[in-house]
Amino acid sequence: MRIFKPLALTLAIFIWPINAAMANQYGVAASVYDLSNIDEVTGETVKTKVVVKGAKASHPYRVRLLPIQKQTIGSILKSGGSAFLKRSPYWIAAMIAMNYILDDDGNVYQPDPSGSAPDMDKSRSTVYLMNSGGSTNVTRDSVSINTALNIWNTQFGSALNNVKIVGAWSCSSSDCRANATWKSFGSSYSGYIKIPTDELLPPADIPIADEDFLDSVMPYIAANPTKEALRNPDAPNDWSHLIPTDDFTYLPDAVTQQDEDYINYMLDGIAQSTDPNAPGYIDPADYDRIADMASDIQGLDTPEGQADALNSEADAPLTAASMAEILEAERVAAAEAAATLAAEQAAADESAISAAEADANDPSNRQDDEDLDDEDLMDLINQSLDLPDLFDLPTISAASCQSMTLDFIGTSLSFPGAAGCQKIDQGKEVIGYMLWFLAMWHLFSIATRELN
Repeated sequence: MRIFKPLALTLAIFIWPINAAMANQYGVAASVYDLSNIDEVTGETVKTKVVVKGAKASHPYRVRLLPIQKQTIGSILKSGGSAFLKRSPYWIAAMIAMNYILDDDGNVYQPDPSGSAPDMDKSRSTVYLMNSGGSTNVTRDSVSINTALNIWNTQFGSALNNVKIVGAWSCSSSDCRANATWKSFGSSYSGYIKIPTDELLPPADIPIADEDFLDSVMPYIAANPTKEALRNPDAPNDWSHLIPTDDFTYLPDAVTQQDEDYINYMLDGIAQSTDPNAPGYIDPADYDRIADMASDIQGLDTPEGQADALNSEADAPLTAASMAEILEAERVAAAEAAATLAAEQAAADESAISAAEADANDPSNRQDDEDLDDEDLMDLINQSLDLPDLFDLPTISAASCQSMTLDFIGTSLSFPGAAGCQKIDQGKEVIGYMLWFLAMWHLFSIATRELN
């Protein structure tokens, strides 16, 4: 069925509000065979170019745009116990660059940015309040730093209060220190708080929420847009994880992505060639060609169109890729048939061997050597070797040849002459030996067959 172009443009004005977000029904379900490259990365989407193909042998390979959402990227990276993050060289380098660490369960953490600074609430150690001269003012054992500060500020009255840490922590191999001030009986003092290093708890890693992790991942992919970012480390040539569902379709007749977009505008009823800034715009130079392609595709939706498509497909020459698929299928089928035949032959051989062994072990088929005496045994051997008597070589006499004399018009002719008779007798002797040899060979063949 043919679309009239003015009619298509008119329908677009009315249908656009309804169909703008709807996919047409003419696409063919496709699988991803390869990832060409990462085209663009935004905050929410990784736009890739992939090689796709439909299920039929006649469906061609095409390059299509495949946008992958940020949440799908997260699912891919965390699938299989975070296999991508653990085993992909790309993501091992990425985790180091982003200052992330991964536990055995695939959870992402960031090292404590405070480094070896003590945790004010969790550390349990001896806390020293030191004078500026280095003498000990007061200590508390096996408490957190905040607990020690609270005790000093509440339990000593005017003798010790208003204790504050006023500087950053500095740690060495022996202790961690931070400057501090306090008051005693109304006077202000300064010094530092000290904690032995060997009593500190190790710094705690900070768990990273999935959304925060993905917010870091997307900029990294944008800065390093290679196909290795999405290659499965456990199946390097399998790209099926890029389409977690079966809802990706393509138009096999459209060679390029742009042609497919244009055809979809036609099929969705929004095609126009007048306003480049409006939805459904098609370059006027391509409009007629795209309209014809869309019309042909729509024709496939009728019973007549489907029949024509099947006939065309039956007459279409095979592509190299299609031929390769067919040959591979035939090779697999032949291998399976050969394996089945080998298994059947092995079973038959085993059955024959078992039957022979059963016959050999059957007492009724066994003849005891003890039942035969020497004379009977020799008779049996002689019978098996008994051959017919052979006759002697024939004796051929050279004198058997005789000449005939013919008289013809007064002339006598003898045939054969003496020399001729001699040659004939010699030939007869050779022929006789040959006949004897052939007879003996025939008798020998008969005797051999009888023995076997």
